Amino acid sequence: MNRRVLKDAKTILAFTIAFAFEIIGIVLAAKNEDGWVVFVIFGMLLTFYGVNRANRLYKEN
Repeated sequence: MNRRVLKDAKTILAFTIAFAFEIIGIVLAAKNEDGWVVFVIFGMLLTFYGVNRANRLYKEN
């Protein structure tokens, strides 16, 4: 990854929030809560958004 991707706040924020959502989803799944699916899906969507944005920024360089 280049500096442009690493300095982009939206990309880093998307990956950070996605990571937090995935951790919350795993904890909820371990406790047999039904809401874990929502957190995992949102985490996957944010990861997809972050990867697409990082790919676009990388290709612009």
